[in-house]
Amino acid sequence: MMADRLLESPLHAARFVSLLPFERLEAPGVDKVEVWHSMQSFLARGCGDSEDHAVLLCNLLLGFAMEAYVCVGINSEGAHAWVITRGPPNA
Repeated sequence: MMADRLLESPLHAARFVSLLPFERLEAPGVDKVEVWHSMQSFLARGCGDSEDHAVLLCNLLLGFAMEAYVCVGINSEGAHAWVITRGPPNA
């Protein structure tokens, strides 16, 4: 995804992704449904969980030629994903 054509900087990309609502899929009797959506389906749905946000943000940052990675771990609420970058920002 060539992010620099639509977004001015990595900071704008992070802001764009943060504006998409957080929504965790839950099924009756199950704590959390684990589904990793593609960027297109996440944007079409207009909401997603931490994994969806992390994958989209990482792809946008890669479009700015940044070294970005999706990290998967746990926090106080359970499974969680976030993005880490290496090197100076290209902002």
